[in-house]
Amino acid sequence: MAKITEAMLYPAPNSEGLCLLAGPDGIQFSGFRKPENRKWEGKRLSEAAAGLKKTWVDAWAALVVSEPTVNMVVHMMTESNLPLQLRRPWVKINTDANGVDPDSMQGTRLHPRSYGNYSRLLGRYVGEQRVLSWGEAIRKSSSAVANRLSIRTTTAASRAGVMSSSIRWNRRARP
Repeated sequence: MAKITEAMLYPAPNSEGLCLLAGPDGIQFSGFRKPENRKWEGKRLSEAAAGLKKTWVDAWAALVVSEPTVNMVVHMMTESNLPLQLRRPWVKINTDANGVDPDSMQGTRLHPRSYGNYSRLLGRYVGEQRVLSWGEAIRKSSSAVANRLSIRTTTAASRAGVMSSSIRWNRRARP
């Protein structure tokens, strides 16, 4: 536990230190499977710390040691900042969420990026707010990411004679 505590309070220079940046109110638990931990599902780290009568670092360490596969949702961005960031030419769009079988996760809260990343991008920021064009949103989500990662593939861009990935979108459906 001492090693976890030290890493949380003094993150390595190459670490984002998300818990320090977001603070205990900005960290939300997701994906508990053990019955004894389910009461913390969807709760903030500050709530778990108060309930466990521990510091936020000790509460985090205890829960992660108890259930190493637990996820966290970090609340740091503001809705008003997203359009500005999305318009920046160097910003790429992806998801780091795990692919999960919804039937195996009954009653478990998943990270919003597990299902909502692209529907939110296309529905809200392309369809409703017109922050990006459809083409730019697709480029930022596919070939721009592949190029940044130096992935050379025929499926990264859609042009005549080249196989590509596609998105089917129903504008009337609500995410």
